[in-house]
Amino acid sequence: LFQICVQDCSYLVDVVTLENQLTEEQWLKFFKALLCDSNATKLGFDLVNDMRVVRATFPFLQPLPEMKNLICILKLVNSKQAFDDLLAFASNWDIGNSFYFEM
Repeated sequence: LFQICVQDCSYLVDVVTLENQLTEEQWLKFFKALLCDSNATKLGFDLVNDMRVVRATFPFLQPLPEMKNLICILKLVNSKQAFDDLLAFASNWDIGNSFYFEM
């Protein structure tokens, strides 16, 4: 299943079932409309892995134009965790007044 959300709804696409029912042109049109449209923000959980699987399943999607307005929740969570870890690590530093200067 390929799951993606837009502002008003969520979609689950059963790629396995549809794989042999749609033509390459139909798949390309679908993924272009879904992922390359700059008018809608798309939300997914692990879009990097999802796209890796989609491209392995549909090699003809390799030249897919630039994807726009995608938010990957996993990447966002990992980035926040990395930032929190850095802050926790930096909080142990004894930097004194080294960030302050007089004008």
